[in-house]
Amino acid sequence: MYSDYELRQLPLSLDFQRRRVEHFLATCGLRLDPVDTYLGIFSADDRLVGGGGLEGGVIKCMAVSPEVRGEGLMARLVSRLQSLAAEQGHPTTMVYTKPEHLPLFRDLGYVLLAAAPHAVLMESRTQRFQRYFGSLRSLRVDCGRLGVIVMNANPFTFGHQRLVEWAAAQVERLVVMVVSEERSDFPYGERMVMVEAGTSHLSSVCVVPTGPYAISAATFPSYFLKQTSDAATTQMQLDADLFRRHIAPALGADVRFVGSEPDDALTRQYNATLVRHLAACGNDAEHQHTVEVVETPRFEALGTPISASLARRGAWQMVPPTSLPYVLAHYACCALRDELDLTPKPGLVDCHDNGAHADMDHALMLRSIRALRPWFWQIAGLAHSSCRMAPSHALVPHLQRLGMKAERAMLEATGGVNTHRGALFSLGLAVAAAAILCDTSAEGATISPESLQDTIRTLARSFPEAHGTHGAEVRRRYPGVKTAIESAREGFPAAFEAKGEGMACLLSIIAHIDDTNVLFRCGADVAREVRQTAARRLDEGFTDADLQRLNADWTSRGISPGGAADMYALSRFVRMVTL
Repeated sequence: MYSDYELRQLPLSLDFQRRRVEHFLATCGLRLDPVDTYLGIFSADDRLVGGGGLEGGVIKCMAVSPEVRGEGLMARLVSRLQSLAAEQGHPTTMVYTKPEHLPLFRDLGYVLLAAAPHAVLMESRTQRFQRYFGSLRSLRVDCGRLGVIVMNANPFTFGHQRLVEWAAAQVERLVVMVVSEERSDFPYGERMVMVEAGTSHLSSVCVVPTGPYAISAATFPSYFLKQTSDAATTQMQLDADLFRRHIAPALGADVRFVGSEPDDALTRQYNATLVRHLAACGNDAEHQHTVEVVETPRFEALGTPISASLARRGAWQMVPPTSLPYVLAHYACCALRDELDLTPKPGLVDCHDNGAHADMDHALMLRSIRALRPWFWQIAGLAHSSCRMAPSHALVPHLQRLGMKAERAMLEATGGVNTHRGALFSLGLAVAAAAILCDTSAEGATISPESLQDTIRTLARSFPEAHGTHGAEVRRRYPGVKTAIESAREGFPAAFEAKGEGMACLLSIIAHIDDTNVLFRCGADVAREVRQTAARRLDEGFTDADLQRLNADWTSRGISPGGAADMYALSRFVRMVTL
């Protein structure tokens, strides 16, 4: 009977629960995909006889055992998953399921979006679907050809820009669809702005979001994992079919432009899938639209193919000026994340524990980094746009105002906890200095560590002395100890002269600076001991066990070398932009 079965949420973070679900799905010819929530159907004797998962607004991994089919359990499960999705902000759901389940979901009100030999994609409500494709129809042209590019732009590079420029010359109108999924290093909002700004000189180009209808968690989740597999092949087919059935007809698209990917097997396979599927008519009269696929070669910079992945790792020369502020902000946040994730770190928050900080943890530090990101790109944008129009002393008051706003945003995100005030100052100066020096219009342009350090010094000389800070109090107590602004006026030598990698680099910084955080919290004698301990560990060598014992000691005594952590993050940023 229907009432003899119970729905239960299964926490897949527990290994035994994950293995249980994986085994059940395997008996049904499925495998477990990434999901946020999984609901199991249990019989009266506690057997798992059905289940379904939810990832955002996508229902997947749906199955029921053969012996209980016909009991109405699938409909009950879908209803519960829809309710959970709505509670999480997804009133419309999509379902990724086997083709044989298509009639069942049609009876539940779902409409077919795309079909592949081994899966179908359906949506629960038509309002979002109709609204989105209605907006695409407004972009049609009365005469001439219409072309489409779908891009992630993570970030938007010169390669993307040249592809758009070349494609725009071939058609009457070019629609650039920016992947809306939030699974990339650069948030969707930043990617959309970069594409709009980087194509604003082309009057025939329209930039629109993909929504959930192209390269999304529903249509092509493997794209974000860069994995080739049977599942990825099915997802490519679904994504191509959805484009052929709905997107291309709505736009009246004639051609889809793609960039070649000689080093990326997944994208290379996806391009081949598009060629096969878009040139073929559907099996019914309603979907007879065909689209030419044109593949362009990769463009080069610095003697190598332009690559978004290289740009993310430090090749800022591969992005146009309109993308540069976002790329520099990304480097700053990567540097902060590198410091946070370095584990184990004595006395500091890391992936294992909170160190000497009762009011901080890894999740809080991540929130702080995310809150600072938009302010870093505003700092970079201001510095880059004004570097040729105003001397550095005229720029500094504007940088100060942005820095104070950034600090307020950080404190709001952390509930008043000072997570990154020192790092905001040092990295903010470095981001501004790098933005002044970056010239993506010059072939082979580079930044030397010396020029970056000198520009930081120049900017810092126009900053006033700080008052009422921990650093100022330490300076009053211990004459001769340098405050943050004094260190900046010297060009942050601790960061620029740091040697080694990982913990060796951090220990070398701890051993050589007067850490105002340690001095303020623990006094001069402890600060001297901390420097000596770090130097000894470097000389004698260290293991993770040594660092864990040191962490236990410093944590128990409230010792936190936060100033050294800031300089470590700055050293990471310096390495990225001066590669």
